[in-house]
Amino acid sequence: MILFELVKPNVIVVTGMDTTLLSPAAWRNALVRFAEILQALISISYSREQVAGRAHFLANSAGWNIAKAKMGADPRRGHQWNRIQSVLGRANLYGVSSINEGRAVVTFSDRTLQALVPHAYWYARKKVPGGIIMALNPAWLPRAGQFLRLLETRAIADRARRLRAAPSRAEGMLALARREPFQRGIIRKPLTLALTAWSVTAKCAAKLNLLGRI
Repeated sequence: MILFELVKPNVIVVTGMDTTLLSPAAWRNALVRFAEILQALISISYSREQVAGRAHFLANSAGWNIAKAKMGADPRRGHQWNRIQSVLGRANLYGVSSINEGRAVVTFSDRTLQALVPHAYWYARKKVPGGIIMALNPAWLPRAGQFLRLLETRAIADRARRLRAAPSRAEGMLALARREPFQRGIIRKPLTLALTAWSVTAKCAAKLNLLGRI
C-alpha cells in the first residue's frame, strides 16, 4: 500500500511501491506527476497570499501598499511584479530520489526558487510564516497521491487477470495427471493384446515342435 509522510515542511517520504508490480521507472514517472500536482497546489496557495494553503503572509505596511498602487503593481502580498508566482507556475522546483526498497523522497526546494528569483530569499524570511515558500500542507498528500494509488490498484488487477488467463505450472501438471490414466488405457490395451497373441503363438509352436519329435 502506498503511504505518504511529510517529514519536513517541504519533504515527503513515499513508501510501499511494489517494483514487482511496476518497474522503478514507471513508479518514478508517477512520482514526478505527484510532485507536479503538489507544486500546482503550492502555486495556488501563493496566489492566495498563503503558505501551505493556511497561513497568510504577513501584512504590508499602509505606506508600501500606497507605493505599490502608484507603481501599478499587483496589490496582493508577495506579488509586486509576479516574478515568484510566475516561476512557481512554470519551473520544476522539486527533486525525486531513486526508489530503494519501495521507498522514495520528494523534495521541494526554496533554493531553486531563489536561484531563479533572488528576492524570494528575502521574502520568505521576512513575510512567509515558517520561512519556506515551498512548504506543503499534509492534507494535500492524499489528494495528489490518488494517481499513485490508482496506478497500484490497476497493476494489481492486471496481475490477477494475467494469473487467471494463464494457469500455473502446478495446475498444468495436475491437468496432465488427470488425463494420464485414460491415455495409458488407450496405449496399454493394444500392447496387452499383442503380447497375449505372441504368447499363444509361441506356446503353439512349442507344442508342434514337441509333437514332431514324438
